[in-house]
Amino acid sequence: MKRLLFLSLPGITIFLLAATMAQGSSPIEGPTSSQVLQQAGQLFRHADYKQAENVLRREIMKLGNNARSKIWNRYRQALLARAGDDYLSTVPKDRYRVPVAIFGSDYNKEGIARYFLGIAKYFLLDVRQTAEFAKSHIAGSLNVPFRQVLRHLDWLPKPGTNKVLLIICRSQHRANHVLVILRELGYTNAYTLRGGYHAYQRWLKKRPKSRGTVSDAEEDFGC
Repeated sequence: MKRLLFLSLPGITIFLLAATMAQGSSPIEGPTSSQVLQQAGQLFRHADYKQAENVLRREIMKLGNNARSKIWNRYRQALLARAGDDYLSTVPKDRYRVPVAIFGSDYNKEGIARYFLGIAKYFLLDVRQTAEFAKSHIAGSLNVPFRQVLRHLDWLPKPGTNKVLLIICRSQHRANHVLVILRELGYTNAYTLRGGYHAYQRWLKKRPKSRGTVSDAEEDFGC
């Protein structure tokens, strides 16, 4: 049943159409959780992860603590997929790698003292195991094994600063994993040392002085 309401104001007549529901009728319901999951699946197939994230978030906000675990899991997937897609689609050709020759030249020009004082161009984060680091490392670098990096973000320079956060491992494999995570967390100043500490050691052999030896105990994660 519908009725037309008239509201008169000085010089103005406003017409309001009010719809009233017949007795016993139910309110219009939104899509079910199953339908939301189907819609999210369609959006995933079209790589529209942002819209999938929005659709699933609305369902979670509507249901609150009653939201099904499948909704939450799919929402987490949407977040990760969008972040991953953003990362991969914007990776430059150099893949955020600093050549050892460029770093070595900068490091020699600045001098070791600037690294210990924290005023150098680079912040050196060595993510090898403690034993590897103790055997040989670049002076002035901080050792945080790569599985523990996210537990010590307060030790790192702030995201987006001018200081280059240079991630170092033996051959760049572990450093690549850390790089992706830090970049996704907003560390646009994060880079890896191309070829890792092993490449830096080879470069040093061409210089007048050589420092340390290389450990071959790196866990291989592929690249």
